Amino acid sequence: MARQASTVYRVRNLPSIATKASAAELLVNGLGDVTADEVEVCSVADQKINATRTATVMFKKTPRRFQSEDGTQQWVLSCEGDGANLLIVDSNFFGLTPLNEVDEAQHQFK
Repeated sequence: MARQASTVYRVRNLPSIATKASAAELLVNGLGDVTADEVEVCSVADQKINATRTATVMFKKTPRRFQSEDGTQQWVLSCEGDGANLLIVDSNFFGLTPLNEVDEAQHQFK
């Protein structure tokens, strides 16, 4: 069954300098059938373990690569660009992923 365009995807292994705009451009480059206007990067956050960033994204139209009928929920994209890596995109993360960067000075821990 093809995924609906409202599916939220997690994009892992983004360069540590990635912004919403550069993450969208890397996806455009890696997918080839979407434009930056068709990519909505909802959030970008650091991954402290491996010094990369993770994003949550939605597409106005589902990229062909993600329209598999076999139940595939994870893909690897080869991208070119500043600090580009192999991006890992999945749709089976059940909302469990960092959504933003929290400034530790703004929060108190007990």
